[in-house]
Amino acid sequence: MEVLAWNCKGMNNDRSVQALQTLIWQKKPSVVFLSEMKIHDRSYLSALRLQLGLRNGKVVYSEGQSGGVALFWEDGLDIRFLSKSSNHIDVEVFAVDGSGIRWRLIGFYGYLAAADRYLSWALLRELADHSSLPWVIIGDFNEIVLDSEKDGRVPRSPTQMNRFQTALDDVELIDLGYFGATFT
Repeated sequence: MEVLAWNCKGMNNDRSVQALQTLIWQKKPSVVFLSEMKIHDRSYLSALRLQLGLRNGKVVYSEGQSGGVALFWEDGLDIRFLSKSSNHIDVEVFAVDGSGIRWRLIGFYGYLAAADRYLSWALLRELADHSSLPWVIIGDFNEIVLDSEKDGRVPRSPTQMNRFQTALDDVELIDLGYFGATFT
């Protein structure tokens, strides 16, 4: 199963839509998680989902001109909704091959303001407590664990990075890496 996560920084313009369509055409993901969509128009997003060829989904619309997350998936997948907030969408994925394998997929978008990141880590810990199923989290935590993960001269606070690493350790998550541009 191919999964695509994209912090699109706004989906209400032709350039972003074309970029997403190209990514979907090239990668052919079964599941797409979008964050920072900046869309609160339900009909526009529904039309966009269908235009992308993804018939199913869950959405948390943006508040004003910020935020908004969506998880879309193609027909033929057995995906059941568990929970959502302005910062996540949590689903259970059932294997369609009859093996009985189940796991969780969480699209996650961390709080933007550094002062609010503790809320991201609290949400992460809360989600971990909801189920003992294996889980994968995709998206954007809006945080790093190493200074080498960022571009720019201003170093990140070691305390801030340590808090993120502690949250990851607390819920037993490991970084599986990524494909694509080094910095977005």
